[in-house]
Amino acid sequence: MNSLAHSVSKLPIPALVEDEHFRFYTELDFERAELNAIREIWREKSKGKGHATRADFDARTLKPYLRNMLILDVVEQENGTRRYRYRYMGSSLVEVFGEQTRRFVDEFIPSDKMARWTAGHDLIVLSGRALRMVVNYTSPQINYLGSEGIFFPLVDETERVVHVMGFNYMRSRTAETPKTA
Repeated sequence: MNSLAHSVSKLPIPALVEDEHFRFYTELDFERAELNAIREIWREKSKGKGHATRADFDARTLKPYLRNMLILDVVEQENGTRRYRYRYMGSSLVEVFGEQTRRFVDEFIPSDKMARWTAGHDLIVLSGRALRMVVNYTSPQINYLGSEGIFFPLVDETERVVHVMGFNYMRSRTAETPKTA
């Protein structure tokens, strides 16, 4: 099993499904200045606690990044797996993916691509760590695009991860995907 982080739960972290199109990194060094700024905001909000809550982030702080922000609800299933539902999707993401607010990821991502999508989200939830994700999209409608993003867990009052907050910035697919760290 390929694990980038030690599990904070009793559940094992699933192996990551990486290929030339999806890359996951625990090193949070970004090409985009906005993502480095968001990383510092997240570090400040989680400082001393090791985690952050949704209430730690206010609209004034996040205003410059809202177009690229997403919030996923973590919905635990009876069999121990998780489904992810979009609670919020910023307008620049809606321009690319269409409006997906209130929809589960598995309702619009093709089943043959789901393992890649859930692997990163599961790693964030089960490890309690932030993650850098670099993607080259393969769906015919957006196969000219790639993205770089930061995704981190948000916990409730019992310190259980209940949301994944992310900020995703599109780029040309022609930009080279970095090698795995």
